[in-house]
Amino acid sequence: MQYDRGNGNVTELAPLSEHTFTMLNIPNAITVTFVTEDGQQRMRVTEEETVLGTLEKYTPAIASDIYLKSYLGAYTSDEISTTYTIIETEGKLVATHPRSSDIALTPLKADIFKAGGNTIEFTRDGNNTIQGLKVSTGRVRNLKFTKD
Repeated sequence: MQYDRGNGNVTELAPLSEHTFTMLNIPNAITVTFVTEDGQQRMRVTEEETVLGTLEKYTPAIASDIYLKSYLGAYTSDEISTTYTIIETEGKLVATHPRSSDIALTPLKADIFKAGGNTIEFTRDGNNTIQGLKVSTGRVRNLKFTKD
């Protein structure tokens, strides 16, 4: 088994018990434990007694025409005075901007997409209608865009 952080950063895991594994060939004692809490499956990464992170199991989103259409439209950020338009191209979402290259959006789970090194989370109102989106990348977290 391996723990993959992306970009070729992979660490081998060795079992300590049925649900707990230790990372091999690293200087610190880091464990990965798979647990079920409140009916939700989680993976917890710890170093000694400190929890470094907890990830929840999810079902990846499946792109369909109906699913994609709800995201289409223009999104404006007053904070950076710019607008991106989400379009559909060959069954995939793409963010366009007049002054930059197109950015493909890859669905991760409901309302969350990967776009290059960015994470885009669409926001909805009480009627389940998309109202905007938030972009996070590097040190920027939750930069808000409102759907026009």
